[in-house]
Amino acid sequence: MQYTKEDYKVLDSLEEISLDNFESSYSKIEQLIIAINMGKDGNPELKNQLVALKTRLVKELSKKLGKKMNYSELVRSKLLEQNIKEALNLVSNMSQTYLKESGTGELETKINYLISLCGDMRGQYSVG
Repeated sequence: MQYTKEDYKVLDSLEEISLDNFESSYSKIEQLIIAINMGKDGNPELKNQLVALKTRLVKELSKKLGKKMNYSELVRSKLLEQNIKEALNLVSNMSQTYLKESGTGELETKINYLISLCGDMRGQYSVG
């Protein structure tokens, strides 16, 4: 597949990618990384940019989720009331909600894959 200079601008503007447009940009970023790194022994500069992107998006997602409910205050109040059962229920609910709704696992998995594409790609793709 052939890419134009315009296509590669997405890699120059990773800092502009947000939670809202990450999914729509993901496939293009993946294809471009494969195209520029194929047959090369790595791209540490792009890898560092992707690590920064991952850190920023995970923080953004955590802040977004943290605004939904303040579990720490609720758990603390139940503990002060010595209502251990209710405190445990809140902690369980918090972890289930976070894992189910956050998408951080999926987000991190996708970005980790992009980061891995910046490693040694000599001989990983062969024709025939």
